[in-house]
Amino acid sequence: MDKAGKIKEALKRLVKRRPDWGIHSEIHALAKDISEYCGEPKKFAMYLGVIKRIGKNRAYQIFSEIKQSKDIKSRAKIFMYLSKDKKTKMILPIEKGEDNPILRKKSTPIKNITEDILNLIKDMEETMLKLDGVGLAANQVGKNIRIFMVSPNLSEKWVFINPGITKISKKTELMEEGCLSLPNVFIKIKRAKSLKIKAIDETGKEFKLKAEDMLARVIQHEIDHLNGILITDKNSEISKS
Repeated sequence: MDKAGKIKEALKRLVKRRPDWGIHSEIHALAKDISEYCGEPKKFAMYLGVIKRIGKNRAYQIFSEIKQSKDIKSRAKIFMYLSKDKKTKMILPIEKGEDNPILRKKSTPIKNITEDILNLIKDMEETMLKLDGVGLAANQVGKNIRIFMVSPNLSEKWVFINPGITKISKKTELMEEGCLSLPNVFIKIKRAKSLKIKAIDETGKEFKLKAEDMLARVIQHEIDHLNGILITDKNSEISKS
């Protein structure tokens, strides 16, 4: 066997011992693509470290998600937010009480999706799921800004920023509702059976959604929260944005 053949055989043996070698070149290429796409090519090493920590498949998934964002400046922070370990999430205290001034204040629109906003969304998600809630508004955790979320089991779009109902059905349904901010209070409330809503997701992308039945009810309940309205205020009327 000539020298070139010996080298080739040696490389084959090394690859057998280290099957991840081929992966190394792939994740390096991915880190290069992501760092350039996020406008931070000089931080290649940082992105490479993140990819190694979260895994190649998760990194590809996140890369696919941030490609939906048109704001170049936000791409890096969205990537870092989505790649954070879920263990860093916090359980936030719930604001309670019918006369709580935070719950009674109308929430203000969000101008920019900052890192603080993304962290808040992450913590709200953890809080909602921990408490077995189907929806949660930002003022329920002490932030008077126009964000609410619904259970991922109800909708693929579960984060709603600056939401607004654009159409609401005349057909209604009477159903009992509870609220995390009013423990042990349950009231029958008449709400529209379907609606259309537009909002912004956590990547800054605007979306429109048609909601029916339980999803429509939860959306109306959470928009009430953003407007300082609680279920104890309802008198079988339809909730509007």
